Amino acid sequence: MKRKPLKRPLRVLTNMRFYTVAGIAQYISGFIAHNEKNKNFTIYGVDVLRPDEPHTDPHGKKQFKNFHLLRYVVDYPPLGTVNQLSQGSFTVLKSSFKEIIAAYAKAIQRVKPDIILINGSYFLPWCFLRAAKAYSKASLCMHYHGILKKEVAHWPNTTDRALMLKMERDFDRKNIFYIFPSKLARRTVEREVFGHSITHCAVLPNPVAPEFFATKPRQKGNGIGIVSRWSKIKNIDFIIRLARRNVCTKKPVSINIISDFKPKKNTRLFYELIQFNKPMANKNLAQFYAKQGVVISPSIFETYGNVAQEAIACGTPALVSSKMGVAETFHKLGLSNLVIDFTSSEKVLKKAKVIATTHISPEIVTMLREEYSNDKIFGQYAELLTLAP
Repeated sequence: MKRKPLKRPLRVLTNMRFYTVAGIAQYISGFIAHNEKNKNFTIYGVDVLRPDEPHTDPHGKKQFKNFHLLRYVVDYPPLGTVNQLSQGSFTVLKSSFKEIIAAYAKAIQRVKPDIILINGSYFLPWCFLRAAKAYSKASLCMHYHGILKKEVAHWPNTTDRALMLKMERDFDRKNIFYIFPSKLARRTVEREVFGHSITHCAVLPNPVAPEFFATKPRQKGNGIGIVSRWSKIKNIDFIIRLARRNVCTKKPVSINIISDFKPKKNTRLFYELIQFNKPMANKNLAQFYAKQGVVISPSIFETYGNVAQEAIACGTPALVSSKMGVAETFHKLGLSNLVIDFTSSEKVLKKAKVIATTHISPEIVTMLREEYSNDKIFGQYAELLTLAP
């Protein structure tokens, strides 16, 4: 669809949720802040949530002039309940979430956007997609932040997994322009989800927020830092094995985790082996990175992985899995020695202790700032959205 020239900024309508630990929320918040300076768009965020969920706003919302938040409270059933009722039926899935779809449709009719930007491939973005189908006056873009097939790979019920794959494959449409954070993400969707090559797309890595470049020089420390959601795809089983291995060594190091997970009090496994911390703002997170000897990201799969490059920006080495999109960035930065296999907890612990004695050179930090800063990446992102057919 060829877009006619407009005298006003383009209207972008996008789905969003604001969680401190979630990479998607960080990305959207960063882009909203970037747009305030550059004024490429008028951005409308639509947040659909249940009555019992917290109403969390993006940082700085009150000062934003080019961003508007539309919030709809819908008492929809949990996905687990829907899966149980549907027994693999796509029709039941659509019917169960019809009120969510209606809320998104209401937002579309209210904003009348020029661009509809879908973030993620979970059931809420899918409902947004279903609502967008009925509106033909906007370009349709999908930012493939996470691959649903990978996220549910640990689910024991094969019928539920098959239904989620069918839902994700519904995003396979000729009128969608896809943005992937890595070549790994694109290849995985092509081979394991859509089953064909994707030409109507672009690959753009995630940026590093300015707070991570502004932190004080890295302090001496030998601890292992981890920042992650507590989920299977983040390889929490490995983290527990690593912690158990660590306490059995002659010189154990501290293992410090920032996570949404809240272990029960007096649980020996967690309180004696791992130090848990609550999610925190970027400024404090940068200080956390600077105090660690090394940061590890052992994810089983990740379309990108912001944590590792944030640590590098703070001067702290990070070990990443080759199954993460950020590994591509590490190779470009000359940090291929930090891309490792996370099969053996013993080998990783030894590697982590050695790497903790090294440092990230100022030249690498400078390269990261020049190529992966918010201004650089979000400028390219805005151009992609503007040029999308």
